[in-house]
This record gives sequence, C-alpha cells and structure tokens, in this order.
Amino acid sequence: MDEEGFLYFVGRKDDMFKSKGKMVSPREIERCLCSFEGILGAMVIGVPDEIIGNSVVAFLCLEKPGISKEDILKHCQANLEDHLVPQEIRVVPSLPVTDNGKIDKLALQRPAQQKAPICQ
Repeated sequence: MDEEGFLYFVGRKDDMFKSKGKMVSPREIERCLCSFEGILGAMVIGVPDEIIGNSVVAFLCLEKPGISKEDILKHCQANLEDHLVPQEIRVVPSLPVTDNGKIDKLALQRPAQQKAPICQ
C-alpha cells in the first residue's frame, strides 16, 4: 500500500508461474522429482525467459553423486506434462531456509545460486 492508500499486487503466494503459455505448479514438479530414488530434496522456481515466459529450473539435493541429468529428465517426461519438465537441473549441497525453517525461494534466485553446478 502506498501513501495514498493504493494497493499493488507484487507477487503470488502460491508460487505458480507461466511457462510455454501454461501455468506451472512448482509443487507438482517437486513431488515428481522427490519420487525419484536418490533425490533428497527439490525446489523449483521460474526464471524469466524472453521466449517461453519462465524457464523451469530445479534445484536438487542428491543422496549421492552419480545420478544423471538424463535419468532425472526421463523420469520427469514420463510423469509430467511437457511444460512442467525442467529446462535446467542444478545440484546444491542443501536448500537455503529462512529463519522459520521454510525453503527460501528468493535465495535460490540470487546470482550465487544461479551458478550452482549443473547435474551431470
């Protein structure tokens, strides 16, 4: 709300975003990713993309190294609609959390996290 009492919409509480002209639910993708053996945790965000609106980017914590990007993508393609399959998969040692213990999606969007290594 500004000084004159006008309210402004600044974001979505449900974290949904558009990709390829369709609405994307990060939670649906995260559930699919976490059902893959060897993935301990997953967080999905939309990263602005000039062509498709937002790219689907998945940040993953793995139980052990050696899980291939191709295997993860095959799992997603078999279980998700095309617009929900991540364009990028990044492996992180842990998912950042807020003081309340919730995963901090804003921290994932910072440049340091954007440079996290891509899953082999």
